[in-house]
Amino acid sequence: MVLSLSNELLCNILSNLIEDKKTLCAVARVCPRLRDIAQDILFREAHLDVNSKRYSQFYLALQQRPQLHSRVHRLQIALPEEVDSSRVKKHINNLLDNLSGLRDFSFVGQPYNPFYEPKYFRPAFLKSKDFPVLRTIQWRFQICPEMLGHFMLLPSIQKIYLQGLRSDSDQEALYEQFEEKMHQSPLTELHVFSTQPLPFKAFQSLLSLPKSLSLLHINESGGRQVSGDSIPSLLHAVRDTLRELYIFNRTVSITPPSTPANLSGFLNLRRLWMPFRHLNTPLGPTEGPIQHNLAHLLPACLMELKMFYVSGDNAVILKKGHPTKAQMNDCLISLAEGKARSFPQLVLVILEEQDSGVESAQWVAPRPMQWIPILDLMRDFKASLIRFRLIAGVLHYKTNPLPSDRL
Repeated sequence: MVLSLSNELLCNILSNLIEDKKTLCAVARVCPRLRDIAQDILFREAHLDVNSKRYSQFYLALQQRPQLHSRVHRLQIALPEEVDSSRVKKHINNLLDNLSGLRDFSFVGQPYNPFYEPKYFRPAFLKSKDFPVLRTIQWRFQICPEMLGHFMLLPSIQKIYLQGLRSDSDQEALYEQFEEKMHQSPLTELHVFSTQPLPFKAFQSLLSLPKSLSLLHINESGGRQVSGDSIPSLLHAVRDTLRELYIFNRTVSITPPSTPANLSGFLNLRRLWMPFRHLNTPLGPTEGPIQHNLAHLLPACLMELKMFYVSGDNAVILKKGHPTKAQMNDCLISLAEGKARSFPQLVLVILEEQDSGVESAQWVAPRPMQWIPILDLMRDFKASLIRFRLIAGVLHYKTNPLPSDRL
C-alpha cells in the first residue's frame, strides 16, 4: 500500500522523521526504493566528528552513491585537538569538493590560542566556484582577514559567524587584493566573537565588501580597542545599510575617548546595543564638560537602544571629571524628552548594569542601581510612549548575546 505512493509523496512523509535518524535508517533497509528516499533525507543534515565512526560511514556512503553529494544541505564538522590536523584537513576538503548543494557549513576546530603560530584551514569552497547556494558559515577556528574576505565574496553568502579572527594579513596587500570587489558581497549579517582586539584597519577594509550589510555583531574582546570616537570611521562603509548594531565588550579598562560615538548619520539603524561609555564621555581630552544629551548622537530612525553600564567603568565612573549621577540621569531623560523631535520611532530603552570585575568574577549578584530615580524615569518614558527597562547586576558573559528574535 505504502509503496504505491509516488516518490515525492513518500519523501514528504518521511521528511517528518528527519529528527529520528534511527527510524529513517530502519526504513532505508526495507527495499532499494525506500533506501534511496530515506538516504536523501538522512544526508540533508549531518553533524560529524572526524574521529567518529559515523564520519567514516558518511564519507564512504558518498563515495558509493555520488548522487547524494547534492543532497547534503547542512554540514557541521568538528576537528578534535588530538588528530593529525594536516591529514584530516585534506580529507575534509576531499569531502567538501563535491557538495554543490551545501547551504550551511559549520567548522569547529581546536581551541583558539592567539599566542601560538596559526595553523589555518582553507576549505574547498575558497578554491572553487561550485558552491552556488552556500549561504551560512559558522567558523570556530583561527581565521585571518584574507580568508574572511573570501568567505564574504561567496556568491550566495548571507550570514557569517566566526571566532578566532587574527591580524596576520598585511593591510596594504589586503586592500589591493579586494579593491576591485568593493560592494560586491551579498553578505547581510556578520557576527564576530574574538578573544583578541579586532584588527581595526583590516576589518575596516573588509566592511567595504558587502553591498547591503544589515547586521553587525561584535562580541567578547573584539571591541577592546574600538572606542566611541572611532566607531563611525570603522563602520563608515556600511553606514547606509546597517539596521542592527551590537557591540559588546568584556573589558572595562578602556580610557574614555575624547568624543562620544556620533551615529546620527546611520540613517537606517533601527536597533543599537553598545556600552554606555561610547555615548557618554568627556568632550575634551582631559577633564571637561560632559555630553549628556543623546539627541544629536543617535539616528532619527532608531527604535531600540540598549546601553551597558559598568559601575567601575573608566568612561562613566562617578568621580571628579566624569559624569555625576545627576548627569547620567539627564542623559537618560534626554531620550524621553527628545523623542518627538529627534527619534520619533524610539519605543524601547534598556539600561543593563554589569559587574566591574568581569575579568575574574564568574557570577554577579543582583546589585540594584539605587542612584537611578527609576520611578521618575518610568514616568518620563511612559509619557513619551517609550518602554524603559532596567536590568541590574547581571552575569556579564553568560547572558544571551542577541535579542530573542536573533537567537
